[in-house]
Amino acid sequence: ADAHPTRVLVNGVETPRFVCRGCYRAAELEYRIACEATGATYRPMPIREGLRGLRDFYGARLADLAPNEVRTGTDGCGVVTFGVPLQRAALLFARLADPRRVKDAALREALERIRDAMMAHPELVGGERRRLDTALMRSAPGALVSKGGAEGLSSIGMLPGRIPGRKEALGLVVKIEDGDAARRAGSVAVCAALGQLGVLDAATLAGLREFASPPILDPRGDRAGEVVATFAIT
Repeated sequence: ADAHPTRVLVNGVETPRFVCRGCYRAAELEYRIACEATGATYRPMPIREGLRGLRDFYGARLADLAPNEVRTGTDGCGVVTFGVPLQRAALLFARLADPRRVKDAALREALERIRDAMMAHPELVGGERRRLDTALMRSAPGALVSKGGAEGLSSIGMLPGRIPGRKEALGLVVKIEDGDAARRAGSVAVCAALGQLGVLDAATLAGLREFASPPILDPRGDRAGEVVATFAIT
């Protein structure tokens, strides 16, 4: 999503700030869907307040966590964000990829709507400016949902039957400890993992080369090497 400037006063000086309008629009829709899924009455309120109220919803229904185990913080767009263990985040994305076992019918339908919308319009998830999420969902249509987060976080939900030898959906979460500000390690790790799992074949990975093995350039712009993954999933 693109950003638009707002202005705030910092020590008496008007200073531009950037807020991702896509985050706020998505947050409002997310809050509406959650109200529908839980039978709660939707009422307009500040988005931050509404999203804080979703902590119980996410923890209890999707990640199998108690409400006090779901941490909250503020992301770079000023939106409330949730913090859960990586394993539980992977579980959440597995359920997004295949909500059929979610008992609550309204929630199950909401997850299906979100999943299908993400796969149908990946540019509305990641944007068009060299974004891994967009590239992945376009390269493997109908196979996965992908959503990147702050500080080197990538979350993937692989749909049932898309992993050779496995019928069930699978969630994958990759977190780069130092934040991956250069946007090199995260995409390489994600592409390598999806390749090893068999979700992406060799031809698809070749088409994702700028993400799967981005070049290292010297100060003159000449190619000096490339970033590659060395881990193996066991």
